[in-house]
Amino acid sequence: MTYPETSNSEAPFELPRLGSVPREARLRRSRVFLFAFVLLLGAGLAGGIAYGGRSEYLWMLALAQEGATTDATLVAKERRGGKSKRYEFDFTYMVEGRAYRGSGDVEREIYDELEIGTSLLLTYLPADPWHCQLGRVDDSMARKRRNELWIIGGIIGGGLLLVALLMGKHFRSRVLLLRRGSVREARVTEVKDVKKAQVAVRYEFRDGEGIERRGRTLLPAKDRGIAVGDPLAVLHDPHAPKRFEVVERVLCVAELSRLSGRS
Repeated sequence: MTYPETSNSEAPFELPRLGSVPREARLRRSRVFLFAFVLLLGAGLAGGIAYGGRSEYLWMLALAQEGATTDATLVAKERRGGKSKRYEFDFTYMVEGRAYRGSGDVEREIYDELEIGTSLLLTYLPADPWHCQLGRVDDSMARKRRNELWIIGGIIGGGLLLVALLMGKHFRSRVLLLRRGSVREARVTEVKDVKKAQVAVRYEFRDGEGIERRGRTLLPAKDRGIAVGDPLAVLHDPHAPKRFEVVERVLCVAELSRLSGRS
């Protein structure tokens, strides 16, 4: 395949209509916005987990230290969820002559073993009998629940941190490409409709050292008129040879040079 000679001169070449190229300033604003969003989302999730976890831990601790036990009667059994099923018991119990009703999750083996009408051991708070837990509650159960919530919080926090780092890496690579990238002219080698709103385009070009590079990009549906053999403008980073991207609008070489800071 023959590739046209390209340089950073001011002679433009004709290109098909493509969308708009993100400028460096816009990328920086987007990065700040997305980082702020991730931080706010993380703070909200962390706060919610901390509040809910602390409340549940204190509730379990109160049951362990102040709870009383009584017998409850199993009145209903229910399976919930899809592939990850939950097994739930509904039960009734009496405290000082008043009837209460509660529910709680159990293991599948217990769910399958016990029948309606079975007597269940229950721990409740005398000051507020609605707060109860199947079985006997001790300090170790409260600490176990607290540790579980810490693990969940750590996983969510770690996931958000990973997202933030990946976003930072992505935006940094885009900014460096706009700063250092040199424009190359590529040729379309394949066009394929993938979605109603997008078309997949494969292309080839040679970098500044004459090495053949191949890439793939998705373009808006309005560019369905693009055909094999059409030219595409590609920004290629000579400092990171595998970093390149199709320019998403009609730009001449001189304008691309100004974008890259070489005007």
